[in-house]
Amino acid sequence: MYKLISVLLACVSVSASAQTELDSKLVNDSTYALYQSGKWKALEQQGRKAIHRHIDYYYLRMRVGIACYEQQKYRLALSHFEKAQQFNSSNEWTKEYLYYSYLFSDLYNEGERMTAHFSDSLRAITHTKKASLINAATAEVGMKFSSASKTVKPLYYVSFGLNHLLVRGYSLFHSYSYVQQQYYYGTYQQHQYYVSANLPLKKGFSLTPAFSVLYAVFNSTDKIVKTKKAYFLGSLNVTKNFSYAKVALANSFSNFDTSYQLQHSLGVTVYPLANQRLSLSGTMILFTDNLYQKVHPLFQAKVSFNFPRYFSFSAAYTYARVRNFNLYNGAIVQNGYDRLNDNLTFVPEFIIQNRYRIYALYQLEFKKEQTLQTNYISHGISFGTKIIF
Repeated sequence: MYKLISVLLACVSVSASAQTELDSKLVNDSTYALYQSGKWKALEQQGRKAIHRHIDYYYLRMRVGIACYEQQKYRLALSHFEKAQQFNSSNEWTKEYLYYSYLFSDLYNEGERMTAHFSDSLRAITHTKKASLINAATAEVGMKFSSASKTVKPLYYVSFGLNHLLVRGYSLFHSYSYVQQQYYYGTYQQHQYYVSANLPLKKGFSLTPAFSVLYAVFNSTDKIVKTKKAYFLGSLNVTKNFSYAKVALANSFSNFDTSYQLQHSLGVTVYPLANQRLSLSGTMILFTDNLYQKVHPLFQAKVSFNFPRYFSFSAAYTYARVRNFNLYNGAIVQNGYDRLNDNLTFVPEFIIQNRYRIYALYQLEFKKEQTLQTNYISHGISFGTKIIF
């Protein structure tokens, strides 16, 4: 009886093995034919079905990855090229496709990290070079003017920033900004130094710590009162990239005014086309003041359109109803005297030869003046540029 069962199991095993080999051969022949004829959509569909049936090998992953790449589904292509590299880590063809998929998915640091393992010939093909100390510079100037012009005078803003590649794939950005806001009772000035690092990790994760030091000066109109205060803000962002989405979790700690703020946020960005052409994002923020004595929810929604190498446009709405909060991992600080209720931001950007970016920024803000407790509308216009060396 035991011998009969063993024989039957052996027959089933041989039959299953033969069927797997047959399926693998059919998949290989059909996907190769689709690859040769350039039928990318059909190749992607058939390849994904085969992978779902646990048929998986180097050339299948490369064919499916190229099919996604040719359809400009760069974020989807990434997962297949990364898997292909696990099968064959030395193939230059795979590295090249993976590198460009990172770049076209706006994962510049991840792509840059790969170039450390490029051969001289691949560096020549991809036009990559040794990491430079300064690889980008930014500058922005702007102003805001309000409907309550008698009490809230125009705000002036200027900012400069530099981005450094410390080693391939790991970058450091820092900036200095100056803000001046005049009220009927005095003038507020603020200097801010901001620094953040981008540290790509494995399996689609990246870590971005950030820190700000702010120095504020207030002079009353009668020149009797003059105050000087220093504040700080620390933030940590953890991001996980998927084929069609990105999830970001951020936490920050600051000491604006006379209390301490803890802020927790969870953001989700969806890429319906598996590339940067269109993205939809939403961020839920839990703002707490004075160590959780005050808890307030905030929300931000954003839509972005991107036409690589030419033009991009984004529109964002922020629901606040609070002061002393921050956005974008501490890059933007809302710690003015007045409370921000709602904010609408529109940013068109023009891209020139992949090296120069010129953008304009318009903000429509609904605010509440702190002293008189009156509502007013603020219009902000900024112009900026980014140069990539």
